[in-house]
Amino acid sequence: MSSAITRDGIPLGVYTHINFAFATIDPKTFEIRPGSSYDIDLYKRVTALKRQDPDLKVFIAIGGWTFNDPGPTERTFSDLAASETNQRAFFRSLVSFLATYDFDGVDIDWEYPVTEDRNGREQDFANFPKFIRNLQGAIQGSGRPSGVTVTLPASYWYLRHFDIKELVKYVEFFNIMSYDMHGPWEKGNIWTGEFLNGHTNLTEISGALDLMWRNDIPPSKVVLGLAFYARAFTVANVNCKTPGCLFASGAKPGRCSHEISILLNSEIDEIVAEKGLQPVLYKDAAVKVMTWDDQWLAYDDEETLGIKADFARSLCLGGVMVWAVSHDTAAAKYTKALAKAARRDFVAINNIDATLPGGVFLEVPSSGVSAPTGYQLYKQHQQCKWMGCHENCPSGWQWVRRTGPGAQTETWEGMSDDTACDGDGQHNLCCPPTTEQPECGWYGFNGGKCDPTDGCPYGFKAIGSLSKDCNNGKYQTACCSVILNSQGAAIAPVEGLSVYETCEWGAWPKCDDNDCITNYWMSTTLSQSSTGSGGSICNYETDFLHQDIYEKRDYCCDTSNINNRWKDCFTPFGYSGGAAGRENERFCDSTCPSYTVRVSMDLKSDGCSIYGGGRPLCCVPGLFTAETVEFPEATAARDVIKTYLHQPSCPNLDDSLLTRSLSLETIDDNSSALVARGSGDSYGDFVSLLTIALTAYQLGQSEMTETVVDEELRAADLASVSEVGEWRKTDPRAASWSSEKLAKVYACDPITLTCMIKVNRKCPFCVDGTCMGPNDLYHYPSIICEDEKDYDDGDSTPRQSSVNLLKRHEGDSSAIITLGEIAEREDEQSYHEHIERGVAAGREQKSFLYVNRDTGVQKTIRYYQQPYYHSSTWPLNHASYYRMFDYENEADCADPKVINIDGADVSLWVRHYQTEHLIEFQGIRMFFEFLGSRTLASGRPSSVLTPVPLLFFTDFFNDLVIFNQPPLPGGSVVAEMEMPSDRIMEALGSVDNNENFVHLIDSINGMKKRVWAGDDPVASRRMATMITGDPGDAIVYIRRTISVIYYLNHRNVNGHLAAISNQIRAQLFIISNAWNSDATRQQINLARDWDEWIRDELSQITYNVQNFALNWLNQMKAYWIAQDPTGPACWILPAIDRLWASTQVSGRGILVSGFT
Repeated sequence: MSSAITRDGIPLGVYTHINFAFATIDPKTFEIRPGSSYDIDLYKRVTALKRQDPDLKVFIAIGGWTFNDPGPTERTFSDLAASETNQRAFFRSLVSFLATYDFDGVDIDWEYPVTEDRNGREQDFANFPKFIRNLQGAIQGSGRPSGVTVTLPASYWYLRHFDIKELVKYVEFFNIMSYDMHGPWEKGNIWTGEFLNGHTNLTEISGALDLMWRNDIPPSKVVLGLAFYARAFTVANVNCKTPGCLFASGAKPGRCSHEISILLNSEIDEIVAEKGLQPVLYKDAAVKVMTWDDQWLAYDDEETLGIKADFARSLCLGGVMVWAVSHDTAAAKYTKALAKAARRDFVAINNIDATLPGGVFLEVPSSGVSAPTGYQLYKQHQQCKWMGCHENCPSGWQWVRRTGPGAQTETWEGMSDDTACDGDGQHNLCCPPTTEQPECGWYGFNGGKCDPTDGCPYGFKAIGSLSKDCNNGKYQTACCSVILNSQGAAIAPVEGLSVYETCEWGAWPKCDDNDCITNYWMSTTLSQSSTGSGGSICNYETDFLHQDIYEKRDYCCDTSNINNRWKDCFTPFGYSGGAAGRENERFCDSTCPSYTVRVSMDLKSDGCSIYGGGRPLCCVPGLFTAETVEFPEATAARDVIKTYLHQPSCPNLDDSLLTRSLSLETIDDNSSALVARGSGDSYGDFVSLLTIALTAYQLGQSEMTETVVDEELRAADLASVSEVGEWRKTDPRAASWSSEKLAKVYACDPITLTCMIKVNRKCPFCVDGTCMGPNDLYHYPSIICEDEKDYDDGDSTPRQSSVNLLKRHEGDSSAIITLGEIAEREDEQSYHEHIERGVAAGREQKSFLYVNRDTGVQKTIRYYQQPYYHSSTWPLNHASYYRMFDYENEADCADPKVINIDGADVSLWVRHYQTEHLIEFQGIRMFFEFLGSRTLASGRPSSVLTPVPLLFFTDFFNDLVIFNQPPLPGGSVVAEMEMPSDRIMEALGSVDNNENFVHLIDSINGMKKRVWAGDDPVASRRMATMITGDPGDAIVYIRRTISVIYYLNHRNVNGHLAAISNQIRAQLFIISNAWNSDATRQQINLARDWDEWIRDELSQITYNVQNFALNWLNQMKAYWIAQDPTGPACWILPAIDRLWASTQVSGRGILVSGFT
């Protein structure tokens, strides 16, 4: 089982944005679509994190590195950017999509515009910025505050195709993919070579960012990409394993990643523990390197993440991002390390007090220690701030309107200041959405005779200065209301200016006359600036070198209140050159990183007086409000549990808990807050309390759960929170659930859940004292699911490859199928004789009956199945062993889901797996029959009624007629693949073309063969007997049938299914062209025929599975709901409901989004 992080395991407060990757775009309608129907549930779960962390934003990412791969979407971005009509369709769907799933913005990940070998076009360079401009306008015009970001490659080879100078005008920031700088694709590359190098090498990252600075991109708009995974290699020489040595290939796939050359950080930790390895630090490159056997990898840990974060700070970058949080460990080890490196000091949790109404969003110091009854909880508050010269207000923030002297009254005017921009942009004053908007204006202008001594009106605070247009060497002051408005009336304190009130500027223009130490209340010198906040220029003297030496104005602050002060202040040393007014490359950049506020700006230091611009002091706003929140009193917690268990119920149900009419599979996170204590809703109270307890246990804060909640649950003979928490770590389904969903599952069916956790416990609600549930193997023999065999599913021809897969090489001297003499044919005649004999070294003769729809002519057509590895003959360490599939939870007969298992798990060595043709042999036969009959599996006639002529099959199908065509994947040389039937069957999979095979547990595989053929999964007469007499067996068969759809839709299976279909289609296209080259023949289009047939076939499979399952589940429900609820019905009915809900999910259909 993977040890990777789950949604619940993400420490909140660390990430400001989470991008959900990836959604897709329909290449025909240009509407946004979920990447998978199964993503929709994840959308809700990820966006639900915002209920616990109100500062978090969740974006949908569109595109990705495979979006430009050959296939339906290869030019979708290009077509979208080139057409405003297409864009309007996309924008309409996107706005609806964001609102429907509660996303806060969109990240466009178009990685290969212009690039010809990735299906780009030359006009993409100009079209992309126009598209982003229109996108930003459409989102802003929707009335929903949403952001737009763009992901960029770090490689100059690809980055040169982006007009970043135009793009930067319309995005919040760029996500720079400063990872994958090296990989197995470099083998044989004459420019790079196959050298061992870290893919997040800081030396190369620094060089890659130079293109940003040469194009005047503000550092605050650049987010540095980090990686929670390694690029790993198999070394060419085990005696040479240092950077610069050569690699032979990508490393072996990991147990969870299942991808050559990729190892997730969670997998790396397992390897370190198993092998006792010690990574080596390469400090200049800022990577850790680890080697064992012939394997080599470079990755980032807490130490190197810290180095890279310091690097980002030194450049004043806008932040860091990571690909991907899902690669972290279950304990969120690397997210916590990133939080430390990025100085993200607070971790948000949603603490719902079970004794108070409503939910409260609070934040807890990550280093805090829990008190026995609660926490001191903090909420951070943002402050108004001046943006960089080219920056817009952050998403959701407001540009402050200018009021007061000289302000426009008939038109809207914002507070702005172009100091240190040198004619290229302006600083806008922006305030966060959480604060009352202040009244702000420029004071002391006096028609150019500026007089700052008048200061700000009483009740206002100075937050800026401007010398522009002052003709007397003085300045005007930016003043904002804090306790009084412009009419002198009292107002509530403005939270967004609270930290500003803790500081004041010292003497001016004789700035050296002031010393903060003499200021009783504000004695700490936070900054010394020759121009104060920007426009108040201090006196100066000219020294003997004719250099002007300016005095420094003090910024004096009261730092005594740790919850209201500027903190972590620093002066970035960034330069930007090349734009208008910035001809010198040492122009001082006055922009602060997005998480800080500019409190001062010095135009005379560090050469800024010579080269232009200004040097800011940037501080983190340290405004926190604290509240002591007690955990529920022990008596209140016990009362919640006892009240609910005394009379359990579930929402929207007429029956009590014991009627079991709610399916656990339908319980989900929702957009509403948890129901709080005090509402009179015992279910909501119980769920709220249990959610807190489960979350606390997961975070290691289990004092209250162990002493109170667990005590009451154990007294009721139910699984305790600690037992649920431990089970959650090992059960794949539970690991994927949020704490809230798990609490709801527990609340609605604590008995079944307890049975799943404690197999041999006794059920207090059953008369005979036994649970008799799907997992109770000791008390109900007919429901035993583990090691279920495929004896009675009607499969009269079980595959001969049903052998022990993981012992496949023991005593086996002939582990690889031999192709014999096929490739050694000397001429066509000998080859045809070989075919007719049917002894082609593992080739098996097949046939189908051709029946012409129009003429009724019939003929048996023969062809040959290509040899393939059976489960006992696969080469050792073949990648297919990472594609093994089994039930998610074998012991739970009501769980039809499948998972990609770890072939190295010795506990699975007794189970039987089979080499799996995802498109069955009988499927190909049915397609051939369809070409004559023109009747689809659904019974509908084909859109093209004219049959493929019999002559095609008798004179062309099995002849050597395909010449000068590329070989199929694997490069098979059987007859040089010149025979149409061979090319089609080779595409299905063979010894050579073996990259799309998977291994499947035999029981599901047998059922898949039946449903693909259109047969009844189980004979009706037998099912009718089982639903009353052997309900356990009936449930097993229904579960097995539904599992076929879950299997074909698994993300690690469906892509291979699509790849096989696309390979078959490609061969049919080649074959059609070869046949059609003779214009005297009836013209055919086999690729079009395949498109129609395969989609109909998969749709019919879904229909047959759903029809079978629902029919028998409904009949079972009608019988068992009338039986004694304290007998076997106490477990049969919830199993029926769960399978019924699973049928609704599987009924969405087999995914074909990757089909050409």
